Amino acid sequence: MLLNWLLILIRIYYYVVFFRVIFTWIKIAVGSNIYLEKIYMVLYLLTEPVLKPLRGVIPPIRLRTGYLDLSPLALLLFIYFVELIIRSYL
Repeated sequence: MLLNWLLILIRIYYYVVFFRVIFTWIKIAVGSNIYLEKIYMVLYLLTEPVLKPLRGVIPPIRLRTGYLDLSPLALLLFIYFVELIIRSYL
């Protein structure tokens, strides 16, 4: 029962990280849409405490037009493998 709740929380956090990545691809002009700004801030506050230390281990890759941050991908893979391990115990 407790593992099922843990799996639900892990899956929710997986989607929070995923939507943060999607939001980084969307350019939100300041003041253009206050609701999108608020959603992004919530996603940022929920994910940045985990992503910031990962960036120290996995630095962004420099490209011609900017940087490619692989830390969200690493976090999503980690969450996926943790979920697989928990599911193996059910």
